[in-house]
Amino acid sequence: MIVFVDSGVLGILTNPNKYGEARDCEQWLYTLLLQGVYVCSSDICDFEVRRGLILSLQKKPEFNGIQNSIPSPKI
Repeated sequence: MIVFVDSGVLGILTNPNKYGEARDCEQWLYTLLLQGVYVCSSDICDFEVRRGLILSLQKKPEFNGIQNSIPSPKI
């Protein structure tokens, strides 16, 4: 099975505060991976999330969401 995630899910996964929705989303992702599901996203979604994280980092230097971003595999 293949699951494509969009920028909304990627944004939640990169949230530095792992509470509530962010924690639930991360657990959902790990559950899929443990079941052998191939999880992927498009390059444009990756770009959108990274761009947002960089802008947030410039506004709030203590925001560390960019550290939570996962490098996208090249297919």
